[in-house]
Amino acid sequence: MGDRHMKRRMEGEDEGKDATRRRLLLAAGELFAQRGFDATSIRDIARKSKTNIAAVNYHYATKDNLYLAAVQYVADKMVARRDKALGGMDGRSLPPTQAAAVLRELIDREVRAYLSADVPEWYAQLLLRALLAKGPALESLFDRILHPDHVVLRQLLRAAAPHLTEQETTLWAYSITGQIVFYCLGREAILIEQKRTEYSDPFVRAVAAHITGVILSGIGITEQPVKAGRRPPRNIREDVNK
Repeated sequence: MGDRHMKRRMEGEDEGKDATRRRLLLAAGELFAQRGFDATSIRDIARKSKTNIAAVNYHYATKDNLYLAAVQYVADKMVARRDKALGGMDGRSLPPTQAAAVLRELIDREVRAYLSADVPEWYAQLLLRALLAKGPALESLFDRILHPDHVVLRQLLRAAAPHLTEQETTLWAYSITGQIVFYCLGREAILIEQKRTEYSDPFVRAVAAHITGVILSGIGITEQPVKAGRRPPRNIREDVNK
């Protein structure tokens, strides 16, 4: 009886530690995204997470470690969405029509991952901050998202449009990322111009359809294949006005 009681107690303590660690991570991530690394103090993080400075030191040791952990946490969330879109497929082995369909699905998931209202806005803000600053966070972001994403995009682009040169493929991959980043960086200005308080789901779908259309048209694919069982997007002008 005593051993079982001790085991349950230890498991409960472990769960409590995990919960505290997660609260610190999420609170820090949001503050780092909003204020930046230098303007966020350990005291601020402890206050927002309803813990204390000792908890920050115990779980992460330094603010740098906590910042890196927050960036890696968000990066892993984004990677999971990309992998779900690919479903284990190798873009290099796909026929052009299927590669174009997978590319459409991937762009749609990437746009939703960064712009949808059901995804915390600070996710994209934190990754953009990490993207603009040299250091371990940028290196982690490059290894976890930037390089793997562009490898996948280039594979799909070359499979969908075999006539593309290596340089053209790379530039089109950058164009996909650049368009998504624009809607992240320009969110507040776009919301003001559009007289919105947030990116609505119809608007996000319209953005995804627009980016996909621009890319597929640009690489010479006039008809945009639709994945089996999936309805084609509605008219972009109709969606944007909602």
